[in-house]
Amino acid sequence: MSAPPLLTVRRLSVQYPLRRWLPWQAKRQLRAVDGINFNLEPGETLGVVGESGCGKSSLARALAGLEPISGGAVHFLGRDLAKLGKKDWRPLRRDIQMVFQDPLASLNPRHSVAKSIEQPLIALRPELDASERARRVAAILERVGLDAGDGVRRPKELSGGQCQRVGLARALVVEPKLLICDEPVSALDVSVQAQVINLLAELQRERQLAILFIAHDLAVVRQLCSRLLVMYAGRVMEQGAREPLFARPVHPYTQALIRAIPGEGGLSAPAKGEAGEGEAPDLSLPQLGCVYRSRCPIADDYCGRVTPTLRRTGDGLDHHAACHFSAPELSELADTWPQGLPLPA
Repeated sequence: MSAPPLLTVRRLSVQYPLRRWLPWQAKRQLRAVDGINFNLEPGETLGVVGESGCGKSSLARALAGLEPISGGAVHFLGRDLAKLGKKDWRPLRRDIQMVFQDPLASLNPRHSVAKSIEQPLIALRPELDASERARRVAAILERVGLDAGDGVRRPKELSGGQCQRVGLARALVVEPKLLICDEPVSALDVSVQAQVINLLAELQRERQLAILFIAHDLAVVRQLCSRLLVMYAGRVMEQGAREPLFARPVHPYTQALIRAIPGEGGLSAPAKGEAGEGEAPDLSLPQLGCVYRSRCPIADDYCGRVTPTLRRTGDGLDHHAACHFSAPELSELADTWPQGLPLPA
């Protein structure tokens, strides 16, 4: 009998209250994440991709306990994170750690690098004495490619790549089971990105880490992640194993992301508003039908009336797409669309 997933997410929603400009206006909620489902196995890396504003960071912060979960269930090691209060979260901080997009902003500018890395040990591993904490800090510094001299420096004295290594060291020093990375390399130069990604891959193999990797850069995701989850307007459009999804994307939105790849050297998803013509949906209003229909080249009236659910495509058990047209004959790129359907713009 196979072991259960490390993380199980079912119908997860994250909503933010919107300000009422007039007292008689009805209360509205921004649906940043709307009914997402997925599993994450130990030692697996799941990439979450999509344009800016699609809900990737809200998903990451909710799973890390930094944003309240509005609905659904998130089971981690047998506990439903959606039902935990702040005090209940504390024992889980050792097992779930997060690496942020801006490493400099996540570090205390007054603390040395070594002290910043030691803080999680003081808070989450109180059984360790000072000498053992110092040993672990030195070991993790070396493992992420820094030395003892870097430990006495302040964050502002480091480069962006070095700061991100400190952020990784700070998250990994408590030996978590799940690492949530929210755009961890987007602010780094391409060469430094590669170094950090290679380091993450090595650390994952060594420690059997499960990683949820949020990114907009498809090259990074393809290099690191074994499975992908494509988000748009808070919902999952497509998910599946890396190579089948890149080779035969089914959902028109996934195809738009891949068509935006400028070349084999530099892969990057389009910014908000670039994955097709038309307006993005207003996430403060109830959505009937497919949320991508206003920008989809093949949408019809049925797409506006009925919300598509994730269903299996012809590419195996693990490839699903939320499209009424998701079928094996529609799983090719734009130049192989069936006769009678309009070609994507």
